Amino acid sequence: MTRKLSLDLGLLVAILISIFAIYPLLAHDGLPNTADGPVHLMRQVELNQAWQDGIIYPRWAADLAYGYGMPLFHYAPPLLYHVTQLFHMTGMELDTAMKSTIIFMIILCSVGMYLFGRDMFSPQVGLLTSAVYLYAPYRLREIYIQGNYGQFCGLSFYPLIFWSFYNLIRTQQWRYICFGALSM
Repeated sequence: MTRKLSLDLGLLVAILISIFAIYPLLAHDGLPNTADGPVHLMRQVELNQAWQDGIIYPRWAADLAYGYGMPLFHYAPPLLYHVTQLFHMTGMELDTAMKSTIIFMIILCSVGMYLFGRDMFSPQVGLLTSAVYLYAPYRLREIYIQGNYGQFCGLSFYPLIFWSFYNLIRTQQWRYICFGALSM
């Protein structure tokens, strides 16, 4: 018995929907000039230094707080910085790696919301929910004005969490609980 590979065109359209949100990031060098953007870059430099010292999950940021240090990584959400560090390990500069992380999260939230809307209603509703969630003024404000990238990254996983637990309830398949747990 052979399985036929099928391509979900709605998934490709969901990725294409995110291009308009990504374009301002690609049109300019560096990170957008936001309120919190430079803070995240300084934190990323601190995490990069910790990784170079062999500390994969640091607790203390020694060079922040005017050189006195602070327990930043106890309280700041680490997902943004660790994903950015993975991009940096491929050879990207830190600001380009952070920009790549933001682009990845934009695509992730668009695809996740499409999957949730598609499975709950229809592919057309999935595309609509993907566009509405991605282009909500609050979401775009987080990227281009406030620069709260940690919160943006966290909110990018909500559609995947909803999708996986909706499918867990509907199909009773354990792969969805694993996927939902990883998304959390």
